[in-house]
Amino acid sequence: MPFGCSIKLSWKLPPPSGCPITRYTVHYRRSAGSPGEKLLWKVKVINSTDHHRLWLECNEEYNIMVLAWNERGRSEFDGDSVLTVRTEKGMYYP
Repeated sequence: MPFGCSIKLSWKLPPPSGCPITRYTVHYRRSAGSPGEKLLWKVKVINSTDHHRLWLECNEEYNIMVLAWNERGRSEFDGDSVLTVRTEKGMYYP
């Protein structure tokens, strides 16, 4: 959900059975760029929690995906899990 020049992300934690989650990675990139520009994913590592505020550029559209990690590796990439959002117009004040 856009919140000024940031995105408030939240998700449900899995049940406490099985292998516990050790961290999450938030993958994000602008969804459009200038012709010929490579849109590379940036990654932010966060501790195991159920929310995170990601500060981005104002009035831009982004693709965002959150992956969970445990001692066996990470969750699978799923194109249906990519969220596209636009930040609001304004000034960046972290």
